Amino acid sequence: MTTNPKELAQALNDKRAAINASKQKLDEVHKLKEDAFHQRQQFSNQIRALIQKIKELKQKRDSFTSEVKDLKQKRDTTHKEIQKTAPVKDPKAQTPTPAQRPTPQHSHSYSSHSSHQNFKSSPGYLKKQMEKLETTIETGGITFTKEKELMKKIKQLKKELQQATIARQEQNAARELSHKVYGLNKEAETYHHLVMHKASESQKMHKEILEIAKQIDELKLKEKEAFDKFSTLKTQFNEINNQLKGQLDETGSIRKQLDEHDQERSRDKKQKQRMSLDEMRKAVMEKLRSGGKLTNDDLKVMQMGNKD
Repeated sequence: MTTNPKELAQALNDKRAAINASKQKLDEVHKLKEDAFHQRQQFSNQIRALIQKIKELKQKRDSFTSEVKDLKQKRDTTHKEIQKTAPVKDPKAQTPTPAQRPTPQHSHSYSSHSSHQNFKSSPGYLKKQMEKLETTIETGGITFTKEKELMKKIKQLKKELQQATIARQEQNAARELSHKVYGLNKEAETYHHLVMHKASESQKMHKEILEIAKQIDELKLKEKEAFDKFSTLKTQFNEINNQLKGQLDETGSIRKQLDEHDQERSRDKKQKQRMSLDEMRKAVMEKLRSGGKLTNDDLKVMQMGNKD
């Protein structure tokens, strides 16, 4: 490095300008670095919030899945109970043939005839017929042959009453069975609707989880980009900071050389002043020896000499 004071002063000014530029660049990079850091923090916070949401959705989904499993078991158990209670018969045996079906034009007469026939075969009707015949026999006034004929009818009515009673019991049992099967079917249907609803809700949550997972993947890419940018800016910041430290060190070195030059110049000045004073004192002394008259300036020189 040069030792010329002017060149040193120019170098000092150049270093100061470079330092100011480095400080300005350092501030800019620091701001960009902090922005990238905060941006990365925002992405990280969003990712954490979405991960927590996924955990909550998974808990709800698993709860729905468990409920669906239990409801399916209940539905299947109800179906098995229906099959045990009322086994499915051959559909062909249940479907009446065209000859068994009433034709549209005779449907009303068929229904009336059927109702009348059912009434005549009911246990109540048969009992009343038997009581009438028994009353006729008990009151008398009939021939033996007629009594024998009525007894035969009573016997036949007893047989029909027994059959009608059994038929009525079977009808009541069938009706109770029908009610029970209907109730079981309604119960199974309720379980089925619940299964479909819960399964649908579980599927919706699963789709939402997949969508959130996709968002997390996208945010992770942005988080990585922000972190890479932060790392690059941090490296750049450190490089500029180290450069600034070097510039400050160089400025200190130049300032030290300038200070040394100032000290040397001050010493030279004092030496020249001292040499000039010695010459003036010699001139005054020579003037005294030659008997010359001393002036005020000569007296001051003598006084300055005495101070030294």
